[in-house]
Amino acid sequence: MGVDRRRDAGQTLVMALIILGVLLILGFVFVGIVNRGIATASRSKSRTLAVYLAEAGIRYAHSRLLYSELGADWRGVPTPLNQDGGDFTSDPDALYLRPGTGLGLRYDGDPQIDLGGPDGLGPYTRVNFESGRALVRVRFAPSDFNVFSSDPSGSLRIPGRARHYTIIESVGRPGRVNPNDPTTLASSQPIRFRNFASGDDFRRTLGEMKNRDNRFVGSRKLIAFASIGIIESALYITNLDNVSRPAEIGVPRELGAMYEGNPVQVPIQLGGLDSVYTIGPSPAPFPNPVGGGGSIVSNADLVVHGDVNLYLNPRLGDGVLVNGLIRGADDDSRLNILAADWNGSSGVSGGFSVGNGTSPSLNSRNPAFSTLGGLLRDRLQQADADGNIRAMVRKEPPRVTMVDPDTGLNRYLVATRNSGRIVGSGNSGRFGHGRGVYVNNSYDVQVRSTADAREDVGTEESLVDDWLNPNNGRAGSAWLGRVRSTFPPGPSCSSCRTGSSSCATAPGGPPAPATTSVRGATRTAAIPASRASASASGTWAACRTSSTRSRPARTSTRTRPTTPPASPSTVCCSSRGTCGSGA
Repeated sequence: MGVDRRRDAGQTLVMALIILGVLLILGFVFVGIVNRGIATASRSKSRTLAVYLAEAGIRYAHSRLLYSELGADWRGVPTPLNQDGGDFTSDPDALYLRPGTGLGLRYDGDPQIDLGGPDGLGPYTRVNFESGRALVRVRFAPSDFNVFSSDPSGSLRIPGRARHYTIIESVGRPGRVNPNDPTTLASSQPIRFRNFASGDDFRRTLGEMKNRDNRFVGSRKLIAFASIGIIESALYITNLDNVSRPAEIGVPRELGAMYEGNPVQVPIQLGGLDSVYTIGPSPAPFPNPVGGGGSIVSNADLVVHGDVNLYLNPRLGDGVLVNGLIRGADDDSRLNILAADWNGSSGVSGGFSVGNGTSPSLNSRNPAFSTLGGLLRDRLQQADADGNIRAMVRKEPPRVTMVDPDTGLNRYLVATRNSGRIVGSGNSGRFGHGRGVYVNNSYDVQVRSTADAREDVGTEESLVDDWLNPNNGRAGSAWLGRVRSTFPPGPSCSSCRTGSSSCATAPGGPPAPATTSVRGATRTAAIPASRASASASGTWAACRTSSTRSRPARTSTRTRPTTPPASPSTVCCSSRGTCGSGA
């Protein structure tokens, strides 16, 4: 029987088309997967860049708190919005940069007045970097955290402990923004940012700003907390020079003073009782006052005298934190702590009185030492008997001598020597005409230069001891031979009128010699232009200076100009050299 081949005709073509269709579908799926991977990688890169930019913004703000002229008071200048049509803007960061309106933030009559920014707490500052920008804001708001929440969000599980810290907020966004470059601005319609017709109009526009801002999917926000130190505790012992001697607090029990037959004892108290709110979704005033606010932070060993009473609240970050050892001055010394806490419905208090010989003990070297649940910490790298960590680290204090790694200058020089106007060949801040007074002869300090050296000599080389002991013959003494007056190494300044006999002017050039009178003896000294003081008008004023280390004629106790000054303009003089000498 023959085979009918016509029935099999075209099957190969159909199978080929099916296979091609399957391959085509798989190709489209593969392309989709690749595109999705590329998009995901792009978004991940954008988000990672946004995190880096936000971190850069945090570091920038923190560096300004450390090294800028304002120091911890630095807040940044809010970036003005690009104005398109007066009260409208196309700036993509309008929500964060918008100024305050003075209207109620949530409703008319709201006690929370709109101060600007996305939350009404103030506008941000835009900082452009090479690959993007950061929106930065620095605030000190002790009550801003969700302190009274029973279930706070975020990584801050007990937000009250950070309430004394300075808040640094930074939003990172890829891409730079130049108000003068329209291509970097938003493509949507300009939006109003000021001069609203009513409070309802403002709140509606604020909602529209937030909707537009939600389109920045690559935006990332970070919050950091900066410790300033001085404003975070009732007592902050900075120990700036890292001296080894202990810090002392309290008054000894035995003063030797009596009142009506009883010995006088003076207790010291830090902190006190205050009103607080309950914890929960609807905070309300707690019926009873709760103690707190008596924290101590010390960068040195701490010795307690007499009775020291502290009110501490661990929920708000209170404690005795010592980067050193703790002990009582004697066995009668006591550290009395009233520790207070509270929850949604009741307050919890605990009282402790610890001394060298009590159990628990105040003495860090005593095996019975206890942190009292974390309230009392020293520097020893070990835990107490209950397993609570001690190991308190040093909290560096702010200082004006910290050198900015970018400029090589410290805050003192920026605020004084470099704070004037450029006059002639130098900055007028060198000559006392800046925002702060520049002193360049710190080597003239009469006492020892270090705290340890001053401690070694005690009161024997103090200024008071030198003043009360004429002609004591000590090195560095301000008494000169048989002269019955002291001539300490300090400045001798005068206020003199430009053009007077004790003050000569030379516009744009060196001043003429200045003449001074010393009890009948006349001395003329040529003052170099580099050491002359720049007057506010731009002329150079030279003022006579008494050389406090040279012996005056006869028994002179002071120098005086030959002509009484009139219409004074202040001139600062160095004790070594002439007026306005600068380093």
